[in-house]
Amino acid sequence: CVVSTIVVTGLSGVGKTTATRLAAEAGYLTVSVGDLFEKSTLVKDGIDDEFNTRIHTERGDDYFIRLAIERLYQRHDVDEHVGVVIDSIQTVAARRAVSSALGPIKIVWIHSPVADRVQRLRQRDVNPLARRALLQRDLRELNYGLASFATPFGHDVCVANDTTLEAFTRDIRAVL
Repeated sequence: CVVSTIVVTGLSGVGKTTATRLAAEAGYLTVSVGDLFEKSTLVKDGIDDEFNTRIHTERGDDYFIRLAIERLYQRHDVDEHVGVVIDSIQTVAARRAVSSALGPIKIVWIHSPVADRVQRLRQRDVNPLARRALLQRDLRELNYGLASFATPFGHDVCVANDTTLEAFTRDIRAVL
């Protein structure tokens, strides 16, 4: 049985990848749903407003999380790790799929101001999103289910990533 299953979630650029990296350094087995999403052959034509609707309709609201869990079990003996950290989920169906496969989970919502997120995304992306495009992406992600985790009843822990990397690192390590 997995000792601990944690899902880090939040909008683009909040620090989910950094949190997942910190978890890996602490001995957690990690998987990024976003990486699977981006590498999926289903994304070949790009992501537009209809993409999520099409995937949710054709494959189910938990499609990418099911792929992530399958990948965990194919590549690793999950029981040999401190726990599992998944980056990230967007729907209630995905939450159910994680719980069903891995047992009780802790949802960690990461929040960060828009200006900070824009700056982070500019640093890591070759084609960074402008503020307006980021806000449109936020709205699309929230509408497809992410909003259910943003509310106080949707997550177990909220971590603010609005000061220094050192403070964020300390806060994430405290959650682990």
